[in-house]
Amino acid sequence: MKERLGMASEIPRSLNALGLLAWQEGRLGDALDLHQRSRSAAVAVDDVRGIGRSLNNLALVLTDLGDLGGAEARYVEAIETFRALELIDFEGRALTNLGALRMEVGDPVGAEQALMAAFDLYDRDDDPLGELNALGQLGVARAAQGDPESGLESLTSALELARDMELAWEEASNLEQLANIHVDLGSSRLALDLYQEANTLNERLGLPYEQGANLRAQAGIQREEGNLTLAAEQLGKALSLHRDIGARAEELWDILHLAELAQEAGDTASADRWLAEGEALAEQIAHPRAEMDLEMTRAAIASTRGDAASVLASVARLAPLLGRAPTDVRW
Repeated sequence: MKERLGMASEIPRSLNALGLLAWQEGRLGDALDLHQRSRSAAVAVDDVRGIGRSLNNLALVLTDLGDLGGAEARYVEAIETFRALELIDFEGRALTNLGALRMEVGDPVGAEQALMAAFDLYDRDDDPLGELNALGQLGVARAAQGDPESGLESLTSALELARDMELAWEEASNLEQLANIHVDLGSSRLALDLYQEANTLNERLGLPYEQGANLRAQAGIQREEGNLTLAAEQLGKALSLHRDIGARAEELWDILHLAELAQEAGDTASADRWLAEGEALAEQIAHPRAEMDLEMTRAAIASTRGDAASVLASVARLAPLLGRAPTDVRW
């Protein structure tokens, strides 16, 4: 109707809303197209706020598609746009998202910097929902820096707030992150219960991306306990969920876990097949984190086979990657 009536200034917001819906439903290709159209429509009418909004949401989709470098660039553009416009709430959310991305590429220190900057903005703007989101992410960042107790405290507080505010999506996310920390602390049974509780919510909300990630995490626990058949089944389900929505970074991690699991089970042919799939996908993703994960998996499989030369070759390829995987941008 807006297009028919020539309401050009209103079109970017509608395209953005449609893009968010597609993203939440796991239709990543549709979401990417809609947010790109939203950005173009905003540029056409000089809607700077709309440009920043579309950049932030494009970054969310690009992260799920495995384009981590592209996602960071869009977040930085969005933050600069919102800061220039003095849109505190928008800038805070873009910083929070940047913090989450930095965790994904292995930079918890940079993540905490972005999240603390977001907290300052939420405090100034009296934004409890923003604080809730950043609080959960901060717990993850602190745990990743070797402070699991602080991480558990932040995430438990965030979980209680999410339940009080009846925000099921945030509740599920905090349950997942609590489970991740308990895995690191060796509380496997508790972690499995938390993952299951989170996935009950994810299934109800229709969140295949999160369901798959939780299944992969549960498979890791089952593998540690020697339940290789169950672990393979869970990884297979995770891979199907992530492939269906085009979440390439998650798909890569599913494949690499399947390769290691197959090798552990003594199925060398399957391990090689999964590794070849992982190599092709990592090349498409073209991000240092993807290359690092691939080399780590190659090294692990080579070590299991007693192939010391291949382990050393992977280590040699890893050395330059370690210097360029974390982001150099600071806020």
